[in-house]
Amino acid sequence: MKNKPLKILFDANPLVNGNKSGVGYYTQGLVQALADNYPTEIELVGHYFSFLGRKDKIALPTAQNIRYVRSKLVPGKILSITRKLGFQLPLELFFKQRGDVALFTNFVSLPSITNIPIIVAVHDLCFEDVPQYVAEKNRSFLRRFVPRSISTAKLVITISETTKLAIKHRYQTDDNKFVITPIPPSSPVHTKQTSTSSFGIKKDYVLFVSTLEPRKNVINLVKAYEQLSENIRDTHQLVLAGGQGWYMEETLTYIKNLQGNGYGIILAGYVSDVQRAELYTNTKLFVVPSHYEGFGMPILEAMSYGVPTAVSDIPVFHEVAENASLYFDKDNPGAIAEAITTMLDSIEVREKYIKLGNERLKNYDWQVVAEKLLSSIKQLR
Repeated sequence: MKNKPLKILFDANPLVNGNKSGVGYYTQGLVQALADNYPTEIELVGHYFSFLGRKDKIALPTAQNIRYVRSKLVPGKILSITRKLGFQLPLELFFKQRGDVALFTNFVSLPSITNIPIIVAVHDLCFEDVPQYVAEKNRSFLRRFVPRSISTAKLVITISETTKLAIKHRYQTDDNKFVITPIPPSSPVHTKQTSTSSFGIKKDYVLFVSTLEPRKNVINLVKAYEQLSENIRDTHQLVLAGGQGWYMEETLTYIKNLQGNGYGIILAGYVSDVQRAELYTNTKLFVVPSHYEGFGMPILEAMSYGVPTAVSDIPVFHEVAENASLYFDKDNPGAIAEAITTMLDSIEVREKYIKLGNERLKNYDWQVVAEKLLSSIKQLR
């Protein structure tokens, strides 16, 4: 007798919520990997809010064993409203079916009134470890509901050992409850467009890609660029690609003042997958000056395009990149400038880190991630 497929209900809202974030890319990669590697063993059912059909045309992971349930008559804000009132609606209200497990990839889960085992992914504890880098409204929400989600989950996914240890220490979570699933980079996007002139780029450039928010430490990167030698600034621009986050007014004012004084800083805004590929393909160096991260997906993404990387000297980046990135003191613009100069002044140094990056990438594979997660799920049954 043929075994019935394992039915995984999953929250698909991170896939359709505006400009896709790191959580969205993680959800997309994970769902697609599970579907592709286990076409007969797994059935995936995703739910998302598409009030009055407004999100029906968004591209989603597809496979014969993936299907979606949409809430067209209920806005997604219903969850925010009920959470403000202190309670959560059950997942059965939206999926309208039973599953063997329910997967939530965006920090917070929904409860189950039929005792479906819950799996929740918690990507970092920024809201606790460095609360000054999280908007107050989001910080209050996460502090209220993440501990509950971890407590009620049968399995807690983290994307790094660093985050696992932080959660284990803060919430006294049993070690057996965790599974670590790092984020492999997507395959490089091949684009016919080789010019980046549409962004106003006219020279070689140093690249930053992420949402512009305090945690990303954009201000110190900008100050580092300001401190570069005139020769390097004359031949290299600084490209900041990413949507504007919260509390960036002072940094943006600082940038505009430098732009007004002739500094080659470009605010590219949020970029599509193809645009991001163009930027990676043509840059000389990728820089990640973050104060805090749960992983470091853009580092691996840059490596996949054959780009050398210079990054903050923080534990999670050492876990992700090991010796394949050049590290700097994130709190010292002069140290960031020195790292940039070291890279740009020597093609031999850049080639060294490109080679090390290619080797480091061999440790990241979505198939391995899918195998590891499925093995952990089977142990719940």
